[in-house]
Amino acid sequence: MKVSKIKQIQPNTLIVGIDIAKQTHWAQMMLQGKLIGKAFSFQNTRESFENLVTTLKAYQQKLGATNIVVGMEPT
Repeated sequence: MKVSKIKQIQPNTLIVGIDIAKQTHWAQMMLQGKLIGKAFSFQNTRESFENLVTTLKAYQQKLGATNIVVGMEPT
């Protein structure tokens, strides 16, 4: 299973790392090994997750990324 997940990461993949917590999560985007913008926080609410998806799709389009891979880790 890990191999298939690694194969999803292409040179033009927007990678998003998320530190999850009880109320406030932190995300950082990366493309081709370079950080994109600054880390940003979002709340543990449906509205915040919907905004996160909208933000990630906007960056995907802006940067010309072919796909998005999100990894989450509890803090």
